[in-house]
Amino acid sequence: MCETSEPTYISVKEIIMETISNSSTVVTTIGGVGQRIQIDETAICNGIIVSNPYSRLDSEPGIRWIIGGVLEGNCREFFVELIPNRKWETILLVLKKYVKVGTDIVTDGYPSYPRAISEFGSHHSVVNHSMGFCNEEGQNTNYVENMWSHLKHDYRKRGGMNKIRIKCWLDEF
Repeated sequence: MCETSEPTYISVKEIIMETISNSSTVVTTIGGVGQRIQIDETAICNGIIVSNPYSRLDSEPGIRWIIGGVLEGNCREFFVELIPNRKWETILLVLKKYVKVGTDIVTDGYPSYPRAISEFGSHHSVVNHSMGFCNEEGQNTNYVENMWSHLKHDYRKRGGMNKIRIKCWLDEF
């Protein structure tokens, strides 16, 4: 058996993960006609997970936005992406990268989503969390919120991380 110190193990793992992250060019799209995905965003600011992101955070120094989406009925089909901001143009680029045309999209109604989803050409349903956890049609964002729960648990378990490692961590997730 090979004896390896913890710092050496961590360094080697980081090199491997960075190599995989930089060489991975295959992007899998999710959804399709008749399918629905839930999309949401979360934030990390100065090493701390923001439990309830709000609009004033957009200009906060050190803010790192993460957008994610999960296919309803199959939580193994998902995406997470580090994004520079929550503007509709940025969200539209994420949709084009990860979501199949014709997919129905459910969000929490953040102001950038309607225009981005309209430009993308998909149907948009909103779950307003200030009015409940389901909309009138019975739709919710439980799948994507569950994904955030797992992601945030892993982040806390690691004791946070340097912001330059966040992309590799998301690729590993």
